[in-house]
Amino acid sequence: VWTGEKIQRLAGERPIDPSRGADMDVNPVIARGESVVLNETDHQRAEIIRRYRLYTNHPDEMVTMMALSTMRPGQGDFDPRLYQYGGLWIYPVGLLLKVADILGAITLTGDIAYYLDRPEEFGRFYVVARLYVVAWALVGVWAVYLLVLRLSGGDRLTAAMATLCFMFMPVVVTVTHEAKPHLPGVVLTLLTTLAAIKYLDSGRRGWGLIASVSAGAAFGMVLNAWPALLILPTMVFLQKQTPRKHIEMTILTGAAALVTFFITNPYVLIHLIGNRPILHSNLANTRAMFTIGPFMKSLGNGFLLLAEGVSPVFFGACICGLTIFGVRTLIRGISSDR
Repeated sequence: VWTGEKIQRLAGERPIDPSRGADMDVNPVIARGESVVLNETDHQRAEIIRRYRLYTNHPDEMVTMMALSTMRPGQGDFDPRLYQYGGLWIYPVGLLLKVADILGAITLTGDIAYYLDRPEEFGRFYVVARLYVVAWALVGVWAVYLLVLRLSGGDRLTAAMATLCFMFMPVVVTVTHEAKPHLPGVVLTLLTTLAAIKYLDSGRRGWGLIASVSAGAAFGMVLNAWPALLILPTMVFLQKQTPRKHIEMTILTGAAALVTFFITNPYVLIHLIGNRPILHSNLANTRAMFTIGPFMKSLGNGFLLLAEGVSPVFFGACICGLTIFGVRTLIRGISSDR
């Protein structure tokens, strides 16, 4: 059995390239048309063992730890070299790991061999990151309750039932157990919706700005939370104001959201100005994993994924509920116009 020191010596340090994203493969397989031996040398075998002992069974959880490992805070380098997972995810996880180390819950050391000999110690890093997700999940439960309470006209039973449905959806149960920023991004989108409703109810600019900050924070948590930004122009359009006020509020909310994003992701702005190759390296790697097919096929696939994520029973109930809600809203609107 190889010791951690031997594994690390044989595998070598993972090179840090200032123009390469943290999640980019250092030695990708190029020859895809022929068989490739992956464990031919001690170096290759040591790399496999290192991955096995330090990664989880989820293919994406380790990229957060890889991003944190590229940072050199003592040298003023806080660049995670990972941008599809935002700074509102990376930096708090790093801070929580430091706090956990101070409290004695984990052991932080730059000696990789220490963790190779004690993989359970490194496993605690993932537990800390998952607890950060759990905290956001609890906020999401509260947000769903308040949203449904508002939409149901103050019916607490309906709000409680909807909240329980949210808690037991397969996708929520699954992502609550993953050290990934996607659930926090959804929760921030829910908070954006809550603030937008408050803005529509009160007309107060403060609620509009809170919605803007929340939407920017959602985008700053994970890039695929960008639909939160669409809430802002919708919110402004639905508010009964003059065209000039609409334009002013659209500009103000958009600017507030962008400022929030760049505050939480300062290196995106820095690299947009001075080092675009690293942005392209990371984001192109992410883009390569996803494609948009023919419209109807993509739409059908989207519905299938929604049904799988919330379970077919909940999905059917959701479609029925939304239909009833839409019809009732339309009838009320016609009645009020009369």
